[in-house]
Amino acid sequence: NEFHVAQVFEPYDHFNGWISLHSYVHFGVNDDPELPYQLLPLAKRVLRPEYKDKEGRSFSMPSKVQPTSEPVLHDFAPGEIEVLQSGFLLKNNKIPANIAQAAYEAARGLDGKH
Repeated sequence: NEFHVAQVFEPYDHFNGWISLHSYVHFGVNDDPELPYQLLPLAKRVLRPEYKDKEGRSFSMPSKVQPTSEPVLHDFAPGEIEVLQSGFLLKNNKIPANIAQAAYEAARGLDGKH
């Protein structure tokens, strides 16, 4: 399974039945969106908000954000995602080890395969 980190961008919309999340990613020191960051352990990821430029290319380096940049958002309906941990702060752009461990344990509880 893949673990994704996001921040609520738009709270749950009862009318439309979705929640909008702003993706946080680890693109490495070269800001490479082709890096398979989803496979890195959660506690090892250096996370930054993901944006896209006007051509649709993803990036995460704050120095690249321009007025034309847009946050990368994902909309989900209830039941499309499992929230494993919430209400924590990143420390040095990383998920605290105890939060990462709790997320892995919660995932194991969902399907027993992790």
